[in-house]
Amino acid sequence: MSLFVAIVPSATAIEDLEGRVQAVQRSREGCDLRWQPSDRWHVTMAFLGEQDDDADEVIAERLDGIAVGRSGPLLRIRSSGAFGRQVLWAGIEGANAGDATAFADLAQVIHSTLRRIGFPLERRPWRPHLTLARSRGGDARPAAALLETYSGPGWRVGELLAVRSQGGPAPVHTVIHRSPLAQPAS
Repeated sequence: MSLFVAIVPSATAIEDLEGRVQAVQRSREGCDLRWQPSDRWHVTMAFLGEQDDDADEVIAERLDGIAVGRSGPLLRIRSSGAFGRQVLWAGIEGANAGDATAFADLAQVIHSTLRRIGFPLERRPWRPHLTLARSRGGDARPAAALLETYSGPGWRVGELLAVRSQGGPAPVHTVIHRSPLAQPAS
């Protein structure tokens, strides 16, 4: 099974996006897409690929170390696009410049920590997003155009998740560890 590190938007953020996505699903542009259920929406912070169960404890320890004393950035789901013609995504960004920097720093710390202990991570640039749908041989770009002006409510990252994924047409994601991030005083 594959292993990855993820964050999940708040229930409020997911519900808000679901409303917009449902309108696109009913449109001509969205009818030929295979939509991901919202309970699988997540932001992959680092993909580790196939790993033995022995890696679970190592990842848990490292994520706990990263999370200690670190506040979760305030993020929002904003805009959309397509990877090629196949994958429709919604973008993730910091709610302001400070949170954008904190989010980029969090990703960099996760990546460098995991590389340093020998996990081979993808070399392509990291682009935070939620995968919403995949094309069934058509084109996801017209549906992306319908969501490009979307800007959802802000949500604070509460935890880092280590997730096991069993592939297939309906992948099963199992959270194997949660590392809570500090919540700033309000």
